[in-house]
Amino acid sequence: MKRILLLILGLGATAAAQRECNLASVVGTYGVFYSPGWTAIAPGSPVPAPPGVYPGVYMGVMSIDYNGKPSGAQTMVTVGAIFNFQVVGGKVEINSDCTGTLQTRLKVKGTNEPPIETVERIIVLPDQREIYTITTDTGVAGSQYIGLGVWKRISHVPATANW
Repeated sequence: MKRILLLILGLGATAAAQRECNLASVVGTYGVFYSPGWTAIAPGSPVPAPPGVYPGVYMGVMSIDYNGKPSGAQTMVTVGAIFNFQVVGGKVEINSDCTGTLQTRLKVKGTNEPPIETVERIIVLPDQREIYTITTDTGVAGSQYIGLGVWKRISHVPATANW
């Protein structure tokens, strides 16, 4: 009987210890890395490259504020070109099970092109201070970035990131 009681108490303590996430779980500044990744360019794409699949990587510094708004800067290298992006809007939504979505509006610095809207699925690992992402929509007709990202928290305080 004692063993059964101890088992029940142990399982109850484990269930109580499971972490729940919310927006406060992701507020802060992150080093952002997407590698390896692949960019698929379709015929007629606005990306200045022949159709095909090309390797690509992203790196940047991103912040999420107390309202779930992302900001920051990223650099993408693909198809022999370097693209510097500034985040000009978006939102983060976090579920209690530590999954969620990240929507960003990225503008290529130094151009008058309209922002690119991307959507990513995310998994928050609060104890490891990380967010894992996968891009599900790049918002660019005729091209698709396929890559896994890791965001590593470098501060619990959202900060302006620019480079």
